[in-house]
Amino acid sequence: MNFVIKKDVHAIIRAFSKQYKHTKKKGKSELLSRLVKTTGYSRKHLMEALPNPPKVRKRKKRIQKSRYLQVLKPLRILWQFQIMHADKDSSQ
Repeated sequence: MNFVIKKDVHAIIRAFSKQYKHTKKKGKSELLSRLVKTTGYSRKHLMEALPNPPKVRKRKKRIQKSRYLQVLKPLRILWQFQIMHADKDSSQ
């Protein structure tokens, strides 16, 4: 049996969803038979999935806080202090 990636299966289900909703019983049976061969899903699952196709979900980016945030503020103060002293030393 030829299995397809889950994302592709969802795309197939979304593509045939409208056709499934507007078809009579005989057409639905034929469509289900074709989709069972294509996707590898059971008829029962497809009968539930076709009227309510899975939605496309956006992936959420995981935002990580920098581990240096606690150290950054004191470092900036030190850098400013160092720059001030470097300016004084260069002017002498």
